[in-house]
Amino acid sequence: MSFTPNQGVVLSDQSTSSALNAGVSWNASGSFTDVSMHNSIIVAPATDQDGELVIEFSTDGTNVDSTLTENYYTDRIFPPRRYTVGRQYVRVSFENTSASNQTYLRIQTLAGDKTQLNFPLDGLLAQNADASVVRSMDHAIDVGLGRWQGHVNWHKWGYNDDVDNAASEWIWSYGGNLTPMTSAETLDIVSSSTADDAGSTGLTNIRLVGVGPGRVYQTEDVELDGTTTVTTSNTWLGINRIAPIGAGTGLVNAGNITIDSTTSATVQAYIPAGLGVTQQAFFFVPAERQFFATWLRINVNKISGGASPRVTVQGWVRDFQLGVVYLVFQEVVDTDVENNIAIPTPIPFAIPEQSLLYFTASTNTNNTVVNLRFAGEEVQNA
Repeated sequence: MSFTPNQGVVLSDQSTSSALNAGVSWNASGSFTDVSMHNSIIVAPATDQDGELVIEFSTDGTNVDSTLTENYYTDRIFPPRRYTVGRQYVRVSFENTSASNQTYLRIQTLAGDKTQLNFPLDGLLAQNADASVVRSMDHAIDVGLGRWQGHVNWHKWGYNDDVDNAASEWIWSYGGNLTPMTSAETLDIVSSSTADDAGSTGLTNIRLVGVGPGRVYQTEDVELDGTTTVTTSNTWLGINRIAPIGAGTGLVNAGNITIDSTTSATVQAYIPAGLGVTQQAFFFVPAERQFFATWLRINVNKISGGASPRVTVQGWVRDFQLGVVYLVFQEVVDTDVENNIAIPTPIPFAIPEQSLLYFTASTNTNNTVVNLRFAGEEVQNA
């Protein structure tokens, strides 16, 4: 007579419904359970605080021979996790790694002959989803539709319309060089036009997107007040984009909008009149994320007088964790030969978390215009 493994046995020793206080672990030194009669186990945790799920396998029920650790984040999908039984004994534990007490914790461990989990083809996939997925659409389109958890497409564009031969300048519409903040500050926002005000004809509301304290991803919505300065509620370490979310009959900003750091009084972002959105070829990579650059385009022109410029465009990474700056890209554009260069990257170039990717230009001819656009994918660490 053949034996058929039970299709759904609850392992009570490896399951719990008791909430944990901050920094406390459950079952970290508890007993192992014999699962040798089963092909797999499925562990399904649910709680309201970040934590760490640990699965340990043992051949003798005493010594740990294999450990699998999974981070549990409340702001991400954490599907039930399936583990193939490769040793006789298993132990499941969980630690509340947050600074707050849990209000609930439910962990159920099932043993049996379980298959992998299923997901709809148009569903949002967790980064650790136990699934085999086939999709007919392009990956970048799927990311743009929000179907890949922790993945965001970025297109960045900027220009400097007056690069002179005195020194290199950042490629952004404000001109000159940005001074990145090293301590989080509020930002002061003001327009050169009274029309950029609620109830008027210009831009009325904007959304800031960038990094805040700890260099974590952050957004904030701000209502403009024309030529009167408005200060943000949040403190910031870098702005990736400021976009319009409300306007009067003019549909766009009537004046130049300048965003200064409140304490150090340096320009951190700038929206030229009539353009509606920041024009800056740099990107702050948030904490716990990486940026994979995939494409770059450079355009160079001369706005008035003189010879055809010869321009050197450089890409730099400033790593705020290591406290270093290093060159990652250089291209010389000779406008006697060409003034447009497009560079795809067959292997995406990875920029580490808590870094700043920025581009500079130097020229041998005054009044040179440099336009630059790049694209990539921001990926949250799994």
